[in-house]
Amino acid sequence: MNTIEIKPAYKRLKHTLLEQIRSKKLQPGEQLPSFREIAEAAGTSIMPVRQAVEELENEGLIVRYHGKGTFVNSKRKHQAQNGIREIVLVIPGIDENPLFARQARCIHDRCVERGYRQVILSADDYRLESNIIGELSSMNVAGAVIYQPEVPEVAVALRKLQEQKLPFVLQNHWQLPSIVAPRCSTDDFEVGYLAAKHLLELGHRQIGLLIPDSKYETLDPRYHGYLKAIMEFGLSPRQSLVEYPQSILHKPALIVKWSEGATQKLLLEHPEITAFIPMSGRHTALGVCKAVLKTQRRIPQDISIVCVSLYGSYLMSTLDTPKITSVDLHEDIVAKKALDMVIKHIEEGPQVITHQLIPPTFVPGQSTAPPRR
Repeated sequence: MNTIEIKPAYKRLKHTLLEQIRSKKLQPGEQLPSFREIAEAAGTSIMPVRQAVEELENEGLIVRYHGKGTFVNSKRKHQAQNGIREIVLVIPGIDENPLFARQARCIHDRCVERGYRQVILSADDYRLESNIIGELSSMNVAGAVIYQPEVPEVAVALRKLQEQKLPFVLQNHWQLPSIVAPRCSTDDFEVGYLAAKHLLELGHRQIGLLIPDSKYETLDPRYHGYLKAIMEFGLSPRQSLVEYPQSILHKPALIVKWSEGATQKLLLEHPEITAFIPMSGRHTALGVCKAVLKTQRRIPQDISIVCVSLYGSYLMSTLDTPKITSVDLHEDIVAKKALDMVIKHIEEGPQVITHQLIPPTFVPGQSTAPPRR
């Protein structure tokens, strides 16, 4: 049964104001309407407006002056409060993605433990994140943890940070050949290997792959982990069973839509497929499940699915599916480790550039079974 997520009023207001600031509809230094005017325009009370504005102020996007009003922050300077240094978390779509919200809480808790204050900067469109990263060098912060999206513009913004010598750590597996920077991620080669090995051991030989990365052959270690498992079983990979987009997907909703269409295409062209691995995880898996159910196939009796993320279960709860078999990427551990790396740079000076790999764990579920003979 499909369910509809209803956001709290203050979240919707925050999103609206954030988009107006990002798009420059509200210019730097421009005064916002009064709380009452915002509430009347949104058809809500003043309380959600106050809560939304407080969050935007904490994130450094707006400033309030007693007796004058609320303004878009023109300087974007974060002054340390009570001598506490600040670390920025740059992460996409935090209001839309429960995984990123959980990671933010983990980093917040670790910041408190280590005596720092967390500042969150987020955008729903991954392309806008490069603009956020580009602004970090003008902010008075001690360092940054950056969940780096796979968009070309990010490389320019990251080089600017390196020139400014701002300590930062990248927190995911996308590789930018032109950027050599400290990084922390799950061991994605092992992720692809574990997912494929499980299905192969069950007897599956026709496995569809969905990889929402147009450069997967050279850049995605998960695909190479899958290749290792395939070859260990004496098989040759079939490129016709792999689907990937022709352009970069910038929003979770686009990933779901693309993966649903790609799955339907594979099932139509290759009815012999008995299993799928959505290589990017949550939103790709959701699209796969939707497509499988629409074609009147059952999970796992007709199609087995391994989700590359333990948080896939959250998204799958909106569908009538069994508990999803997953590979746990240990995103919480990755987030905390990335923060520790930044703090070590802040407190001890530049470190040897390393890529810290966190091993994944296979988590059995009920979405996989031996193929029907």
